[in-house]
Amino acid sequence: MTFKKLNKKTLIFIIPLIIALIGVIIFIKIKNNNHQVKYILTKVSRGNINSIVSGSGEIVANNQVTLNPKASGTVVYIGAKNGQFVNKGKLIVKLDTTDAEKAVRNAEINLENAKLNLEKTKQANPIDETTLKRQAMAAMTNTLSDTKTVLNSLNDILFTDISGYHINSNYLIDYYSHIVNFYHPEDIDYDTVITNNYNKLKTLNTSNQAIISYLNDNSSFSEVKNALDKITDTTKLLNDTVQLSYQLINRYDSVLKDNNLTPAIAIRNILTDKSTLASYLSLVNTDTTTLLNLQNSFANYLNNANNPVTFNLRVLELNVEQAQNALDNAKDNLNDYYVYAPFDGIVSQLNINVGDNININTPICVLITKDKIAKITLTEVDLAKIKLGDKAQLTFDALPDFKTTGQVIEIDPLGVESQGVVSYTVKISLDKIDERLNPGMSVNADIITDSKENVLLLNNSAIKSINNKKYVELVTIKDVPEEAFKSGISLSNNVIKRQFIETGLSDDNNTEIISGLNEGDIVVLRIINSVSNKTTNTTRSMFTPNFNPQTQRALR
Repeated sequence: MTFKKLNKKTLIFIIPLIIALIGVIIFIKIKNNNHQVKYILTKVSRGNINSIVSGSGEIVANNQVTLNPKASGTVVYIGAKNGQFVNKGKLIVKLDTTDAEKAVRNAEINLENAKLNLEKTKQANPIDETTLKRQAMAAMTNTLSDTKTVLNSLNDILFTDISGYHINSNYLIDYYSHIVNFYHPEDIDYDTVITNNYNKLKTLNTSNQAIISYLNDNSSFSEVKNALDKITDTTKLLNDTVQLSYQLINRYDSVLKDNNLTPAIAIRNILTDKSTLASYLSLVNTDTTTLLNLQNSFANYLNNANNPVTFNLRVLELNVEQAQNALDNAKDNLNDYYVYAPFDGIVSQLNINVGDNININTPICVLITKDKIAKITLTEVDLAKIKLGDKAQLTFDALPDFKTTGQVIEIDPLGVESQGVVSYTVKISLDKIDERLNPGMSVNADIITDSKENVLLLNNSAIKSINNKKYVELVTIKDVPEEAFKSGISLSNNVIKRQFIETGLSDDNNTEIISGLNEGDIVVLRIINSVSNKTTNTTRSMFTPNFNPQTQRALR
């Protein structure tokens, strides 16, 4: 009786403990399942970027604008006089351009020398990355076309349906193999090997066609190399298959001749098929050799990536870019020696003469206009970023369907202080006027202070900083699903590394990447934490102290 009571008491104590333990396990499992970290990724791409200063103000009319030169120099030409009406674009004043024209000529010579040095070095080492990728893509495209032709021919030669002949064979290859293996049992099982290879090749060729269709000049070096390796392996298999097919047909022909046999089926010309397979064997051999040579070229390029010649090529390419930029700047500076009327108006207060030395602070004249212009205010910080002639994009709250462009035509040198903030007035001409545009309407101006074309760009959200250094979280694997760029994927921490970068211009969305990344590189854009079905976005880095690698899973 005591023993039974003891067992009941023990059970009463143990059962709730077991239930509680099971509950804890289930809770932890559910919590782990609900707590999932996903990474949304983005790619480094090429594009154009503008550095912009934004300001707001109003439209004004019946105004006057003081014209100042953008450069200093001696006045050599005056194209207007006081009281004269001038049209937009009329040359008002020209300064001595001797030094500026010389700078343009020197820049042109420097650019030509930089191009010659680059071309000379390229001739000594003609293969660059872009050329090598293009050669590989062309060779792969040609090989895939040949592969399709050969497979179609193999289908006709070996896989013609003969089941209607009632000789216990479904296809010609079954019949040929049966005859050959009967007289040469030591030979391989041609039917099994060739049929398996043929079916595999059809699948591989379809897959390879899909891969090559996505390749272009913007594809990364590794993407092209991976495709080259895969198509080369496929072509080797095709080479072996064509060789075995020729061997089978040749054996079959020899058996018939050696044993004075009459074929039970003679629906194809054996000699013609042998000749066809021989020509295809030569064709596939050539394709294989071409692809193998390209693989060697890719390997040599990678091995020589840090050699002096390759490094010098990169330096010379940068020299050409710098020389081109210097020439563009020299031409822009030359234009600064000409002062044009920014709009129609009447010239007033023209008090300079030919031979006068003037600078950028010297007023040339006042242009009185009835045209509408934009007058905006900028802080002293933003004012330091702009200059006369900068292009601007203008929008209007009252006219959301109307946008226009213009340029900075006057910068007030005297600021107005209000509550400790100094503001400056900037006037902008309008390239196009809408009849609905009235004085007093608010205007928003984006002044383009700098712009670059065809540069590497990355989403601003992907860039982080530590100790005043900028970096990204670079994903080291290239083959990621499309969902990684939309809804995100899970990643293991060993496929992400911190990559320090150098940046250039930035706008509201993107930043120029000067060094540290290449086009097509994949980086982490942001991290999504999903806890109890609630999703929050964060830019938390996996390299920060509170990063928990246990929450990461392998890419799936």
